[in-house]
Amino acid sequence: MSRVMTCAASVLVCGGVALGQLQNPGFEIPGSSTVFQGWTSFNNAVPEFSIVRTGAVSLKCFGNGSGAFNASGAFQELPTTPGAQWEGRIFVLNSASDPILADNFSVLNIEWHRADGSLIEGNVPSSAAANAATPRDVWREVV
Repeated sequence: MSRVMTCAASVLVCGGVALGQLQNPGFEIPGSSTVFQGWTSFNNAVPEFSIVRTGAVSLKCFGNGSGAFNASGAFQELPTTPGAQWEGRIFVLNSASDPILADNFSVLNIEWHRADGSLIEGNVPSSAAANAATPRDVWREVV
C-alpha cells in the first residue's frame, strides 16, 4: 500500500466571523463517534496514536496503492462571506517508519463551495505540504 503522509492537523483560519471557529484543530478532543471530533475524514484517513506532535493522536493519510489518483484527508465546513481572508496551517511529518514514496504527495487546500456543495472552480489555493523528498522525521509547519 502506498502511504502519503502523517500529519497533525493544526489549521488556523482567519477572516471575518470565522476566526476561532475551527473545532479541535490538533485532534486533542476525543469524539463520541470519531476520534477526529469536529472533522469529516474521507477515504484512507485514519488515526495515528504512535506518532504525534501534540496530544494523543494525529491524522494519517495514505493512498489505495492502485496507482490511480486518490485523495484522503479531513476537513471542516465553515461559513464565510465574500471578501473574507482565510489562511490554513498544518504540521506534517514524513515518517521514516512509513515514508512517502514515488510520486505521492500531500497538500493543504482551502476550498470554497456553493450552498449546494459544488466546488467553485479555479478558486482553490493549495500549498505543497510533503512529498518523497521531504526530510523524514521532522515536523514541518505548512501555510
